[in-house]
Amino acid sequence: MIRKLTKDDVPEMVRVCRDFHGSSNLQGFTFNEESTHFILDAIVEVDSVFAYGAYHDDVLVGGLLAEATGHPFMDMCIAKDLGFFMQKERRGAIDAKRLLTKFKSWCAEKSVDVTQITVDAGISNDRTCQFLGHMGYVDTGNLMTIGV
Repeated sequence: MIRKLTKDDVPEMVRVCRDFHGSSNLQGFTFNEESTHFILDAIVEVDSVFAYGAYHDDVLVGGLLAEATGHPFMDMCIAKDLGFFMQKERRGAIDAKRLLTKFKSWCAEKSVDVTQITVDAGISNDRTCQFLGHMGYVDTGNLMTIGV
């Protein structure tokens, strides 16, 4: 089941984010639970924020958070994900497709011109990009990183 998240869901969202972080390419850095809780609590019910969760047997197993905002240099509205995460055992399930479908309809309601999903967690990036391609997303570039 896909449903809108509320402030009551924040502790469960933090748990799922922590689990996702433990599998990501940034797992060597400490997960800041307090900051994550504070940020999620502040944004989860904001009108310009898409905050939906995927539930399986009444347990949160994934979510998509995104924000719709004006582009800084162009006359357009863009929706960018703040986090798209699924618990390991639910990756490859229908939940991600349902979240993206809901996101697309939310974007249409908000008159969004372009959506962006970032794939940079190092968790099956190739498979995730292939899935997003099947959902209609196109690769428009790369995100390059280097440790300092």
